[in-house]
Amino acid sequence: MQNPAADRVQSPACVIITRFQKMVQVDLWRTGWDSNPRWACTHAGFQDRCIQPLCHLSVPSAVPLARATSFVTREWAGRGINASNCRSAIYRRAQLCHAWRMISFKRIFPALATLLFCLPLAPLSAQQVPDTSFEAYLQLLAAKARAEGVSEATIRQMTSGLTPNERVMNLDRSENTPPRSGYPAMAPYIARHVDSARIAGGRSVLASLGTRAWSIEQQYGVPAEIVIAIFGHETNYGSYVGDFDLARSLATLAWEGRRRELFAGEFVALLKIADRGVPRSRLVGSFAGAFGYPQFLPSIYLRLAVDGDGDGRSEIWSSRADALASIANYFRDAGWRSGQPWGVRAAIPAGFDFSAVETKLVSPVCPRVHERHSQWKTVREWRNLGVTALSPLADDVLASLFQPDGPGRPAWLLTGNYRVITEYNCSNYYALSVGLLADEIAQ
Repeated sequence: MQNPAADRVQSPACVIITRFQKMVQVDLWRTGWDSNPRWACTHAGFQDRCIQPLCHLSVPSAVPLARATSFVTREWAGRGINASNCRSAIYRRAQLCHAWRMISFKRIFPALATLLFCLPLAPLSAQQVPDTSFEAYLQLLAAKARAEGVSEATIRQMTSGLTPNERVMNLDRSENTPPRSGYPAMAPYIARHVDSARIAGGRSVLASLGTRAWSIEQQYGVPAEIVIAIFGHETNYGSYVGDFDLARSLATLAWEGRRRELFAGEFVALLKIADRGVPRSRLVGSFAGAFGYPQFLPSIYLRLAVDGDGDGRSEIWSSRADALASIANYFRDAGWRSGQPWGVRAAIPAGFDFSAVETKLVSPVCPRVHERHSQWKTVREWRNLGVTALSPLADDVLASLFQPDGPGRPAWLLTGNYRVITEYNCSNYYALSVGLLADEIAQ
């Protein structure tokens, strides 16, 4: 167990804050905080590394944050303070800055930096509530919801009779496994997830949408087949959305404490949804709190769910139009580039030296996913190296080369839109199967 006092030691960070201000370029902070705003998850365990099911969580960019963490932890370690505690505290503070991304940091940076590292910790810190009973912790969650404007009636309705869910805790613990070396073959996964049944189901959904498919593309700039492929992968076109009571699951996961900050926030977000009049019977989903046809977390629902059928409601658990429009809105928010494919098959010449184009960068997010991709080059540069796109792709488009199963096996040139898919679910297996399913649906 971590030292409960360590995160509350404020003075070392405050002492070194002026040095930190000089180290970090202001423009990097202004443009970098939200440059990669989402972590995502898979429920099926096929991710390239064993990341936990965070499910479409919005978090700040790790680019400047990594520099901040490295610098401050060095300073704290020199003062005998546990570096892991320091790092944990910094990342929690960083989430506060997401809402400030439109504000001029040149004017407010000194005050914000001091605030970021010196504010008292939130009352729901795992270190501050050791060995708390579930009932007592539930009262803390209720107080947090009350402070954020949730009505007393909704708090009573959503917390009444709640008990810890042992199955949820067991499932969560089973996901907490260290990364393994190597990667399972891609081809068997694609064969299972881009099969004839799923292709036929996707084409049926596309046909049933009629002009609405065109409307989604026009409004959000995201191809309908991509949106439908996500729909198919997440819930098999709405046939199964999970049956866990979200209030009980999220309260359990927050109380358990392994990712308390995340799930405490999602529990309050869930109560805000209920406060809008959504009945608790509708608020069911995965054990980790994702729900509806798109499997959004409550906080993502509040931020990105939209009304797709014009009835004034965003019912992603019952309306295909709402769910598909919300997925498209998510992709637009994540930076989907209209008119550009996610990737295309590529032909690689015999004897091609892949080591010469291996990436030298380490991604701050999902490194085991992105380390498998090559350096970024334009399509023209790839062609000069003998790698040719087998479908149209403009010469000036930047792409990375991906040959998941090794020499002699299929390869793809991936565009920035592939990275958008990985933001929905940080897995090459998921992202590639979504892209290939979308291609099949569109035929």
